[in-house]
Amino acid sequence: MRLLALLAAIVALNLLVDLSITGLDGYNLYGDVLLPVLVATPFTVLALLLVQHLVRLQSSLAELAGTDMLTGLPNRRQFFALAEGEGELQGTLILIDIDHFKRINDTYGHQVGDLCLGAVGRHLRATVRERDLVARIGGEEFAVYLTGAGMEMAERIGHRVIAELPVETDLAAGIVLTASAGAAESWPGATLSELMSAADGALYRAKAEGRARLVFAVAPGPAPG
Repeated sequence: MRLLALLAAIVALNLLVDLSITGLDGYNLYGDVLLPVLVATPFTVLALLLVQHLVRLQSSLAELAGTDMLTGLPNRRQFFALAEGEGELQGTLILIDIDHFKRINDTYGHQVGDLCLGAVGRHLRATVRERDLVARIGGEEFAVYLTGAGMEMAERIGHRVIAELPVETDLAAGIVLTASAGAAESWPGATLSELMSAADGALYRAKAEGRARLVFAVAPGPAPG
């Protein structure tokens, strides 16, 4: 309907312009008005449809560029864009790494490994709050940014995030995933890169201490005076 209305407006505007220039004298309604309109209309409609298609295509490509195709979650680049787009960071970042994921790929094959990644993505999205950010940032590593969450809330959500996750598939039986996680609460002036580095250090500690656990980064002390 909007397309037809726009087309009608274009035709009417062209007619008004022609009349204002030539006047009504000597005007042949069919030859000077109807025939050009009938000839031009299909091309005008085609051009408008093409513009609409290009706009939708551009939007779809932009969305795909920021999406991890395996899990449907934002990828690393999109995660940074979304988190940094919220302004000053006020929340807690959790980095999650699936334990012994290489062993799953080596034992059951990459198809089962892909199914496990998809299952983790769905689990994370279902576990956190609607306003939180979830992304797959590479390999078997995921990131969750809990907007406005302090350490106490982040600990509650974080333990649910790394809970044992059975994966149901006809290709393999008895797969139960565990994950290690490192968390870092934001501090005044912190950048996302700094928060990622702090959470990554905590994740390293979680793996070193036996995996399948959540470890918080030590809060940075006050800057020296």
